[in-house]
Formats: sequence, C-alpha cells, structure tokens
Amino acid sequence: MTDKNNFLKQIKEWDIEISKNHLELLELYIDELLEENKKFNLISKKDAAIIWTRHIADSLAPIKKIKALFPKLQGKLISDGGSGAGLPGIPLKIILEEASFKLYEPTGKRRHFLISLFSKLKLEKIEASGERIGERPREQKGKTDILIERAMGQLENILPQCLNMLKEDGGMFFAWHANAEILESAKIKAIMKKMNTGIYDIHKYKLAQEKKDRFILMLRRGKCIY
Repeated sequence: MTDKNNFLKQIKEWDIEISKNHLELLELYIDELLEENKKFNLISKKDAAIIWTRHIADSLAPIKKIKALFPKLQGKLISDGGSGAGLPGIPLKIILEEASFKLYEPTGKRRHFLISLFSKLKLEKIEASGERIGERPREQKGKTDILIERAMGQLENILPQCLNMLKEDGGMFFAWHANAEILESAKIKAIMKKMNTGIYDIHKYKLAQEKKDRFILMLRRGKCIY
C-alpha cells in the first residue's frame, strides 16, 4: 500500500471528510514542498517518503475536535506558532477554508516559501508573519481563537507566550506532544494556574505504520485572574 493510500485509509478511520478539491490542493502542496526541500532542508529525507502519513495526517489529526469546538469558523483566527514548512497550518487551512490563519515563521526563506504557497494554492484569509511568538506580547495578546504548535520546542518554555495570545474565556491551545504526562509538571501547572488555563482534552491517536501513541494537548483559557 502506498503512503497516500495509507493516508486515505487513516483519514477514513478518523471519519474526516476530504473533498476532491481538498485532496488536489494537498497534492499540490506536497509537490511544492518536496521541490523546495531540494533547495534547503524543510523536512528530513526519510520523512519525504512518508509525507502523507507522517506530516499531512498528523497535521489533520485535530480537525474533528476543532470543528466540534467551533462549528462556525467564519471570523475565527487560527495561528500556527512555528510554521516552518507550513505544517500543520497549510493542511489545516486547506480543509478549514472558512477560518482565517496566521502562520508565524521568523526565518526569511521559509516565510517567502509560505507566501508563495498562498498564491499557488489560491488560499485566502491567510498570512505569514516574521514575528516570533512572544516577540510583541502586548500586540499579540488575546487575539487568537486557536493557537496550534507542532514543533516549537520545550512546552514549559513556550507556554506563557502561547497562552498570552489566546482570547480569554475560551481561546484554545493545541500542542502536539509525544508525552501527555508533561501536563503533570509542576512548572506547567503553575503557568496554567497563573494564566487561568485548564486541560480541555487530550487527543490520543496513532499514525499509520506506527506503534507509539501520539498526543495533542488541548488547553482552554479562561479570563485572566492576576
């Protein structure tokens, strides 16, 4: 079975609907990504052979959770905290057409690649920012409905800046992580308490051809109490 077929099987098992147009856009995105990957490293050569399952399926894993939380995405802002090659932001934007997206990527070459993708994929309501998360805390504060981060670094180091960006009374943080027990860390608990944030859910799943569980930590922010 090909990597793409494994992806399609996985998506069906997860009960995620993807239209023909969505699939074509995902294919175009992959073609552009693999071509750009020849010029500078965006993903590993090993991952390039399993890009559908390792990166696209992984990016789309929280879609049903997002739709359940926000049935109407018109006017909602989803921010990708460290977009890199556009993962998970671009695959999610392709499916969640109604939402507005802001992809944070301080590296110039990667950001220019993202901007070129917006045009080639004819994506609307999406922008790429050269800022870093937390770089301008006052300006970034409380403007994001959903913040997604898939590979930004140590959770305890980025959590305050990420939670600061969320809208109070319901802003959601989706963090891809290999270990859900990280939420038991005293430091992370202290940050969450200070920012009046609770654990909404932990989405556990497996990717095709993998044995280890993966997790998306879903944190919900309430009105700040300090």
